[in-house]
Amino acid sequence: MCEEMNWTHVSGYELLRQYAERDAEIQTAAKKRDELKTFFKAQMDKADKIFAEETEGARIELELLKEQIRSYTEANLTGKKRSIELPNGTVSLTRQSPIIYVENEGQASSASKRLREFVKTDAPEFLKVQTTEMVDWAGLKKHLKVDGEDVYFDDTGEQIAGLKAQARPDILTVKLA
Repeated sequence: MCEEMNWTHVSGYELLRQYAERDAEIQTAAKKRDELKTFFKAQMDKADKIFAEETEGARIELELLKEQIRSYTEANLTGKKRSIELPNGTVSLTRQSPIIYVENEGQASSASKRLREFVKTDAPEFLKVQTTEMVDWAGLKKHLKVDGEDVYFDDTGEQIAGLKAQARPDILTVKLA
């Protein structure tokens, strides 16, 4: 689709005409892509709905069977034993740690304010203090001067070791009427 052109003899009008043609091709392809994406998303949604409808009864029965298996397992576990081996499989119960909540804050986490206050006063050995040094790059850039590849701190004129600048071309913007 890309043709070789003799760029030195092409007028600005001709360049913009060709640009508009290529842009229109891309816009047409994008519209077709978006239509296809919409169509296939609808197909995926339809497939998900069919799956949910066709498996609804089986999923409900599976949950009921799971509860019956749980009851059977709990009734037949003895002592510290946590599993039962059967001819067609093994069932087991695994203890889980409880979820701990902090009043008015939700689930406890390392970011919990009330938990942090408790640890500071009553269990400081569990307090982690992290400090992170970061450069205020947005602020610093306002105080930098670039000369070719060299970068200087504008306030002192000092060249900053290890920093190099790379010039970039201007951004071309084309707005079609």
